[in-house]
Amino acid sequence: MDHQSLIENILNSQAAILSGSRMIQSVILDTAIILAEEDKEDKHQPKHGGSQPGQSPNLPRNFEAGYQQLVKDYFSNSTTYTEVLFWQRFQMHRPLFLKIVHDVTAHDQYFVQKRKRSLHQFESLPTEALPMQTTSIFAYLKVQPLKV
Repeated sequence: MDHQSLIENILNSQAAILSGSRMIQSVILDTAIILAEEDKEDKHQPKHGGSQPGQSPNLPRNFEAGYQQLVKDYFSNSTTYTEVLFWQRFQMHRPLFLKIVHDVTAHDQYFVQKRKRSLHQFESLPTEALPMQTTSIFAYLKVQPLKV
């Protein structure tokens, strides 16, 4: 083999090696860019649920006890409050209220209590659909109204 062909062979081998390493570098660089973009997207996603660092912790409100008290006071067979007091609070008679609760929960699953949902149908329906003082029901249940 002459010197010319030997040099050409060496240069061709080095060119092949360099093109392979450039391809590897390109793949690594593209992967790094994709991962960096995904990391940016993850940082901008809002976090839902629970207390956030630097915020006040969630207060223990004992929602279930509030619901049980509401049912005992207004909806049980031996209610604490009379029909007149019920009307003063809810602006309607108890049978009409119960019919509305039944019809709304049958029509819309939003008002059916689900796992990890804090309010029962008697609690959520007045705040959404009935013409009553929502602050009174919030005070009764020790719940803060949502600020929109």
